[in-house]
Amino acid sequence: MNKLEAQLIQLGYDYKEVARGVYLIPDFLSDSEVSQVKDCINGASEEDWTTHYMQGVKDLAERKYGRTDIDNLVEEGLIEITTHWIDKNLGLSYDISGPISERIQEVIAFDEDIAFDGIGTIQRQYKDAPLIEHVDNHSDPMIEYAVIMYINDDYKDGELFFGRLGLEIVPPAKSLIIFPSGEDYLHGVKPPGDGPLRYVLPSFVRKRKVEY
Repeated sequence: MNKLEAQLIQLGYDYKEVARGVYLIPDFLSDSEVSQVKDCINGASEEDWTTHYMQGVKDLAERKYGRTDIDNLVEEGLIEITTHWIDKNLGLSYDISGPISERIQEVIAFDEDIAFDGIGTIQRQYKDAPLIEHVDNHSDPMIEYAVIMYINDDYKDGELFFGRLGLEIVPPAKSLIIFPSGEDYLHGVKPPGDGPLRYVLPSFVRKRKVEY
């Protein structure tokens, strides 16, 4: 049993290890929290969806390099922009995310050298828009764990998959999935089909000490 699993047990969570090191906690979000996120989605304009991603890119550039000249950083190969995901991210207010973030911080409190950096983004994924396989700490070496919460599960296809672990899953609405970063956890999301969009709250646990 690893420290994360021991912490989940100590906190009394009903969880399942769906693949080695990949833990799913059903009903981590309340109905009220899901409803608040959906209200945020329904009240957003398309412009809201297109500006949040690039702000995140600028924040990462500032954190890593102390610069925000994104075009130059891209040309130098220091920053990568996933162009087909620019319109798929929406900001989430702290009024909604704060209580959720506090619960996640409790989950990862087994290690004082890591910290949850909060939930700032709602991510949408629509028909024929895959999330290609990737390793989270390639873009940000500080990342130790990925944390994904699921707002809905009524979309068609759109499975989260881990090729090296042989896992393909559509987590239930209100659930949380947490897994380590690293090469063993190469993962992606298949494109949804016709029908409802896929909505999640993606976030990360990072090292407290900067190691860029």
